[in-house]
Amino acid sequence: MLILKQETEKAGVGGFALEGLIFDLDGTLIDSVGIYYTMMESVFERLHWPRVSREDMRKAIKDDGFEWVEIKSRHRLRPGMFVAQVVGKSMEPAIPDGSYCLFRAPVEGTRQGKTVLVQLRDATDPETGQRFTVKRYESEKIKDGDSWRHAKITLKPVNPDFEPIVLASAGEGELQVIAELVEVLSAEAFAVKE
Repeated sequence: MLILKQETEKAGVGGFALEGLIFDLDGTLIDSVGIYYTMMESVFERLHWPRVSREDMRKAIKDDGFEWVEIKSRHRLRPGMFVAQVVGKSMEPAIPDGSYCLFRAPVEGTRQGKTVLVQLRDATDPETGQRFTVKRYESEKIKDGDSWRHAKITLKPVNPDFEPIVLASAGEGELQVIAELVEVLSAEAFAVKE
């Protein structure tokens, strides 16, 4: 990253004003992997994702380790949509283990009865041990003065072999609904971009 500054009387401390910022995305000017690593490490930590080693990050960036794909969907693709792989058997047969799914964020309208991608704050999915899970959302609300609050939120699996995740007296801080499921994509829905 290269910062361009110009000396000026109005700039205040140091006598410089920011005129522009150049990001060296491919490492041509400087080796910027360390900067990316620090940024990604911070993001992963906030999302409670597992750490990625600096060497793995370097390989992914330097070796073009990212792959772009074009998807075919029954739905019109819009801003806020993304694809994620769903791992686990708790949503089978609706979402087979390892399926790629199209999600839309943010969730619009009621969440009740929708299949959603959720980030748990102080709990984990008992099947995967991860803080992210895909389940059917149900909530019970009670009147609290002039408004409503959640008495209980239940994240229900489709597969009867798995227990629901129940958050009693669930406050908004206990979970974050990231997105709602739009479509389970078939293997034929992907075309690798060359």
